[in-house]
Amino acid sequence: MVILLNKFGGIKGFLNCRFDLIFLMLDPQDELYDRRLATHLVSLYHQTQEEEEEEYLVSLQNIPQGGRTRI
Repeated sequence: MVILLNKFGGIKGFLNCRFDLIFLMLDPQDELYDRRLATHLVSLYHQTQEEEEEEYLVSLQNIPQGGRTRI
């Protein structure tokens, strides 16, 4: 698909040289799509209370027993 750069407001020809790559990101202005994408991105990093507690308990199990270790 070929798109003229002038269509996207003020991208001048002198900005382009043989080493430039220009990536255009087109946003379809779809609220449902935006909401689904946001929900997906948040779910990648969000943990439930149970998951946080489980991670904490696992980290406690990795602590050496018997006090300090000598170096």
